[in-house]
Amino acid sequence: MQVVMVEPVIAADGHTYERAALEEWLLEHVTSPVTGDFLAHMRIVPNVLIRSAIETNRAGCSGPHS
Repeated sequence: MQVVMVEPVIAADGHTYERAALEEWLLEHVTSPVTGDFLAHMRIVPNVLIRSAIETNRAGCSGPHS
């Protein structure tokens, strides 16, 4: 089963994460969940490109044939 992101964000490692999951991770870690490398900073930025793609996909899936 795949879960679609609700609030995708980008971390300092360049990877995209679900905001809630990354915020929880960062409470106890200063490293990337993917690479294990130290993060240059703890800022997280909304991934508007991924969010837009998710919204477009949802709109397409909620058409008359869904």
